[in-house]
Amino acid sequence: MSWALYTTLTARNRAIEAMVALFALLWAAIVMTYAVRGTMPLAWAGVAQSAQWHLPAALLGTCALHMIGTVTTRAAPLPAILRTIGMAGMTCIFALLAYQGIGQSAAPTYAFIAACCAAGALNAARDARYAREVSRA
Repeated sequence: MSWALYTTLTARNRAIEAMVALFALLWAAIVMTYAVRGTMPLAWAGVAQSAQWHLPAALLGTCALHMIGTVTTRAAPLPAILRTIGMAGMTCIFALLAYQGIGQSAAPTYAFIAACCAAGALNAARDARYAREVSRA
């Protein structure tokens, strides 16, 4: 299978991956805005007031890694590796929020988002593996 055919076949998966990353970016921006204004948007998760902006900042960083990997898509493994790292980071952050929300309505919501991020990470890891095989050939 050629690289062009492979990227055509995975275009739908990448679109879903991009939508999840866009959601994570918007979520982080909104929470960061509230945290900078002095409110405590993550108090329900047990996050201290002084650390309210740390989690959204980490999420913004993982979104940036994912976007860099998405923009520089080519038949080389590095962009797909950046996408994988970004989606895996988003998975960890939303899984942490799901864990902190056990017993609340936040748990299933963030667990679903974490599952979508994990699916995107698996898709990006598959792309990285295929890109590595193509670049070696």
